[in-house]
Amino acid sequence: MSDKKKHLQPSNLLLGIILMVIHAATLSAVYVIGKRLGKSLSGDQIAFLYKAGVLICTIPLLTKGGLINNLKTNRLKLHGLRAIFSLAATICFYRGLLQVPALDATAITFLEPIIALVAGIIYFKESIKISKIASIIFCFAGTLLIIQPGFKTFNSSYFYLFGALIFWALNNLTMKMLGKTERTVTTLFYVSFLSTLMAFPLAMSKSWAGFSSSYVKFVLLMTLFHLLHTICFFRALKLAELSQVMPFDYTRLFFTGLLGYFVLGETPSRLTALGYILIAI
Repeated sequence: MSDKKKHLQPSNLLLGIILMVIHAATLSAVYVIGKRLGKSLSGDQIAFLYKAGVLICTIPLLTKGGLINNLKTNRLKLHGLRAIFSLAATICFYRGLLQVPALDATAITFLEPIIALVAGIIYFKESIKISKIASIIFCFAGTLLIIQPGFKTFNSSYFYLFGALIFWALNNLTMKMLGKTERTVTTLFYVSFLSTLMAFPLAMSKSWAGFSSSYVKFVLLMTLFHLLHTICFFRALKLAELSQVMPFDYTRLFFTGLLGYFVLGETPSRLTALGYILIAI
């Protein structure tokens, strides 16, 4: 039995890595689409729209395996806590993203996986190796090089991004805790349902005069990509150790760079390119 478990571990790790890369690509698409919607909507409204969209897409999934079984949970308080962290991170991120380049915003978020790696080692007692330490150092150095151009014109919007960083780290910890006992669809439903309820009054307090029917397609795409990124991320954490798969979240920089160039017309600087190289190494 022990030999069989050891034999399965590499395949689980590989699948976890693939899922983490898909998560990175789809989340990059969510960022860029959100930036596009930000031309007419506020960060609070964008957060509400795609949280509500995810909730709508999640409801049909509840029927698979039994509605009662999927809704059943003994950890409702932890689900609520995760919803608070998730919504707070989303609102902070989009308030910041709408005022800074997508690459700068994405780069700042990569301080969060470093926190997650350390938390996985300390809190979840995951193994620590020289390769993991090297990954943290290189990724941190690359992230600093990418952030540096943005700090030359520092504004208050960056504080929102740092707030998102903290709340995302807390969200990932609660997600890891829920992953030990809860189904993926269960966690997805409760976080989307509770965060949508909390986001509603904030979104309604803003004017919707700038919303156009042509934006519906962007909201739908954003919702689908967010749903896919959430499922892939959650499954990746269930298949492998947090500190093993989180480094591959850094591929989000590559995807954001490509999408940012073709969709938003943002061109990386030389320092940003150097940051990419360090992260790739």
